[in-house]
Amino acid sequence: MGQPESKPRLIHTKRGAVIALCFTGYVAALSVWNVLWHSQRQHHWLLDFDWLGLWHISLPAWVVAGVNLAFYAGLLWGGVLLYRIAQGKERVLVVGWAAVIFLGLIQFLISASAATAIDLVQAFMAAAAFLAAVDIFLKMPASGYPRDNRSPRNT
Repeated sequence: MGQPESKPRLIHTKRGAVIALCFTGYVAALSVWNVLWHSQRQHHWLLDFDWLGLWHISLPAWVVAGVNLAFYAGLLWGGVLLYRIAQGKERVLVVGWAAVIFLGLIQFLISASAATAIDLVQAFMAAAAFLAAVDIFLKMPASGYPRDNRSPRNT
């Protein structure tokens, strides 16, 4: 019964909190900008293979769709892992980022009026993530949090 057991954290240091704050602030600003000045959407996939046309290579639509679906599945898996590691306000940050990313991906597949509504939800989620990042930054001790040195296999 020595020291209290510390849980692993997603953001350990003040530098990590600053980086999370800056990136989240940038994404939140872009989301608000997108709501105020509706940008035009051009691509239907996150990974666009039109550049292969420069070499006269044309991929079948099912290959492009398969690669993109695999990429989306990887993003979802990474988001779930980050959520499981995160604690407290870090989870708000992860959920906000995940919402902005995945809503941005489906915007290309729906009507323009529904995409406009999604812009508002994205801006709200980005703002919530930004507020969480501000809170994490302000409450972060100057020396940061101790890192958990346990191996994930031992838990």
